[in-house]
Amino acid sequence: LLVPPVLLRLYMLWQYSRRLQRMIEQMPQFLDHVVRSLKSGRTLGDGMLLSMQNCQEPLHGAMERTRNAVQRGMPLAEAMADFAELYERTEFHILAMGVAVNQRYGGNASELLTNLIGMIRDRERAARQLRALTGETRISAIVLGCMPLAMGGYLFLSNPQMLLGMWEQSGGRVVLLVAFALQLIGSWLLWRMMRSITR
Repeated sequence: LLVPPVLLRLYMLWQYSRRLQRMIEQMPQFLDHVVRSLKSGRTLGDGMLLSMQNCQEPLHGAMERTRNAVQRGMPLAEAMADFAELYERTEFHILAMGVAVNQRYGGNASELLTNLIGMIRDRERAARQLRALTGETRISAIVLGCMPLAMGGYLFLSNPQMLLGMWEQSGGRVVLLVAFALQLIGSWLLWRMMRSITR
């Protein structure tokens, strides 16, 4: 009963992580478009709205809510702050903070966005190098997480009476439930460790 919801949750987290990573990869192109708009004489707000309209998915869909809020009268700084709080990524928070500072105190927004483009590209380069260096560790974690499940499945297919007999006894049932709980805890810890070395 627990396996389908857990698998669905993991799949949804994986899809969300992929979508968020794709949005981060599209940010330099988005910001570059804003910088070109600023250099052509547009204001920061106009440049942001134009870039939101012309960027590709999935960033376009994520920015659509922000663009609609600005068009309805919300200040750009507040709309970008809401966007950053929704997705909780450092790059989005820096962009929202830069927009807020520029809207309130003025300054060279083009230079700020150019620096942000460089920071995002440097982080992507470092992340790719880290993934390459930690590939063996991630494979080991996947094997350690899947091996108990594979062994349990093999035992059930080759000798189902052994596990069914354990389940019919109170002591055996406790052992199987404890083993399943330890498997979930171990898989969760391995997942957290993998995230900590790849973020």
